[in-house]
Amino acid sequence: MRYIISLALVSITLSVQAQICSFKVDRDNANQSNIQLSSSLNQKLRYNPVNDVMINFNNAIPFDGVEDFLIADPGLNELEKMTVISVFQPATNASRTLELWSIQPVTADAERTVDMSINSINTNRGRQPYEGIESGKAAIHTYAQNYQKNSRGGAQERHLSLGMNQEDLNANFHGKVGELLIFDRVLGESELQKITSSLALKYGICLKEQNYISSDDQIIWDYEQNKTYNNRITGIGFDKLSGLAQKQSTSSDDPDFLTIGFNKIADSNKENLAKEADLQFMLWGDNNLSTAFPSRFIINKAPVMPRKWLAYFTGLKDEKVFTQLRLDATSILNENITSLTLAIDETGTGNFDLKNTRFVKPSSVVKGIITFDNIVWDKNQSGQEVFSFVNTNNPLVLKLEQPTELLNNEFVRQFEVQPNLSADGNYVIRIELKTEKKALVRVFDAAGKLISRTEFKNDRSYFLNNQFIEASGLYNVVLNIGDYQFNKKLIIQ
Repeated sequence: MRYIISLALVSITLSVQAQICSFKVDRDNANQSNIQLSSSLNQKLRYNPVNDVMINFNNAIPFDGVEDFLIADPGLNELEKMTVISVFQPATNASRTLELWSIQPVTADAERTVDMSINSINTNRGRQPYEGIESGKAAIHTYAQNYQKNSRGGAQERHLSLGMNQEDLNANFHGKVGELLIFDRVLGESELQKITSSLALKYGICLKEQNYISSDDQIIWDYEQNKTYNNRITGIGFDKLSGLAQKQSTSSDDPDFLTIGFNKIADSNKENLAKEADLQFMLWGDNNLSTAFPSRFIINKAPVMPRKWLAYFTGLKDEKVFTQLRLDATSILNENITSLTLAIDETGTGNFDLKNTRFVKPSSVVKGIITFDNIVWDKNQSGQEVFSFVNTNNPLVLKLEQPTELLNNEFVRQFEVQPNLSADGNYVIRIELKTEKKALVRVFDAAGKLISRTEFKNDRSYFLNNQFIEASGLYNVVLNIGDYQFNKKLIIQ
């Protein structure tokens, strides 16, 4: 038997498998005999049909820590064993003693059952502290217990409360609640791994020191094998038996920095229109290194940032499965780094040898948000790839094909850098446009450092004479006309 509380802002449903008891609260019927809502939570249910409170693109209920609470009677009187799994996110300024849920007797003089705050469990045996919950970060917590028989004899009437400390109203939960699952037995290790794996993927939560397991017992993330990349693990995928249909994800440890979705990333997981394919997964985690580019790179290797991600695939056998990747690069971009290119090491080793590295140019860069469309992963069916990012202005990236709209553009008639190669460091740049336009010309070295910058006002022809670079090497000459960018490689001998 499985007791489930599934929370969403539009409705709250509490049900017991096999329909032993069930009830539902929604905007049309927000008051029933077996459930009590605070007036503030009732208002949210009735008058907020669109939920903008989410954990990893999935709806969650916000609790304000003052007025919001729920009390229910889901038929827990005869429960002698239980496992409770909760998914929640304390507010960034939340106290570490706020109470999340409790199962307690109805009468004040009866024995206490159990309650959980965000840093401890309180039972008849006393309060037991635990660690690992951080304010502002989503978490999965599991509690299991064998009940002692009621010393007074007979069934003890219990109710469930969510978000409220019945002894201290100043300690009500402040944050978001995604799900609360109550089982009428102590779950085995295999069952628990499957359930927490599914919840972790749904809410973008990184599990610690355990494999991610699908409902058919496949290891979809191997903790030992992937130990270099066990940071900010999240993923997308489908598992009908566990009820998982996660079409887009970002890590709850660093929300919105890196988001990957099947098809096209939407405002919510529900609005993503990707086709579901059972037991298909893509998980990724990173090595926790810096996102700042070093000043020097290794010859014959892609000049990627130190931060690398391992992508781990299960069931992706159809090359027509496309993904979109979105990176919030506002903390990375500057005068020298104006855009990033996705680099995929198809060997899965993370060496990024140029011969084994596939580059994907961004589809757009808008206010620091870089988007890559129609990415096809795991073309060689190896089951894993490592990806990172390179400075688009790095000359090594110039071997990438220009998008068709840039080759057949409406602005540039001629863009030349001569001589190339230059034996003495001198060179000239000639630009002829089809219409009068503003232009920006920048020169970058092999590390992506800006060497020179020249702006031109409205004209059709531009000529930069007597240009000189002293140090030999490979350089990238970048021409920007509005939102369009053109690149030329310059070699100084």
